[in-house]
Amino acid sequence: MKCLATAAAGSDGVVADELAGLGIESAERVAGGIAFECDEAHLYRALLGLRAANRLLVEVGSFNAFTHDRLYAGVKRIAWEGWFDPDATLAVDVHLSGDNRWVKHGGFTVLRVKDAICDRLRDATGRRPSIDKRHPAVRVHARIRANRAAIYLDAGGEPLFKRGWRVADHPAHLRETLAAVIVQLTGWRGDRPLFDPLCGSGTLLIEAALIAARIAPGLAPGRDYGCRRWRTFEPAVWEQAVAVAREQIDLNRCPAIVGSDNDPAAIAATRANAQAAGVGEVVRVTEAAVGDALAPTGPGVLITNPPYGERLGDKRALAPLYGEIGHLLKGRCGGWEAYLLSGDRDLTRHLHLKASRRWPLRNGPIDCRLLRYEVR
Repeated sequence: MKCLATAAAGSDGVVADELAGLGIESAERVAGGIAFECDEAHLYRALLGLRAANRLLVEVGSFNAFTHDRLYAGVKRIAWEGWFDPDATLAVDVHLSGDNRWVKHGGFTVLRVKDAICDRLRDATGRRPSIDKRHPAVRVHARIRANRAAIYLDAGGEPLFKRGWRVADHPAHLRETLAAVIVQLTGWRGDRPLFDPLCGSGTLLIEAALIAARIAPGLAPGRDYGCRRWRTFEPAVWEQAVAVAREQIDLNRCPAIVGSDNDPAAIAATRANAQAAGVGEVVRVTEAAVGDALAPTGPGVLITNPPYGERLGDKRALAPLYGEIGHLLKGRCGGWEAYLLSGDRDLTRHLHLKASRRWPLRNGPIDCRLLRYEVR
């Protein structure tokens, strides 16, 4: 089957590496993510094991579409009755890119795709699915680039960043997928201590612990995968993939994974989330301001996501915080590597350190850079 692992800007290389690690060798970069071919077993392994992808989609048809009538006809030709029951609830998403001059209104495009699916199922079975935009049993994605349409079923159902472990929240937290991308870009795999002096609700620490302990993110309890409601779903193959993923877990592989924050609510959120993720015994956090933060015995890797004035605080007020981060690195983290997600170049100047490498990333709508510092 043909698949697409969608990825945020700057994350596609990490997704490609993850797929290779899962035994999928046919991956290639395309607009919006990584395309690959696999069988059911590897689809389930990818669904359980991908950390950096936003969604995992399975292609069910592709065709030229120059008008909405052609789009409707192409979608209706797909044998939807072979994929899911007409009593299932349905939602349709449309992603447009390239020159789509024939698309005047995205909402109408969604409507035409939905009508084609429902009409096909009504003609084939005498029944048509109902629509549930919030919690559908089946989610269909139409990705239209210029005059070419590719139609997909969402194997995950919900976005893959919804791991299921976030039981406590904190303002401006990172998405779990972006945190996993950041950790993997640093090259850290659990071989050295890891420290985050501004841990917030613990997303970076928890995703790092999951990587070090080889806990597949898709094993989190409470996840409800869309592919489990497809008629093509193979329960025995799924259970085998789950069993293999569980066999790889080893919490004893984790080094010191330590965080701190000056907000007691953030510390409580981190502990609750780490416990829910199954890494509560390896993620250690304490309440402390950056100036008082104590890194574990190193050298190790410091990874952090400080506020940058877009959602928390004012840039002028944040400048002293960046100065404190710089003092922490130079005073207590000699020999360490430091990685900082920056959404504002002016603020990072207050570190008084020169970055040795930069990776462009996006944190929601914000263009960011992951900066690497070698602390001597």
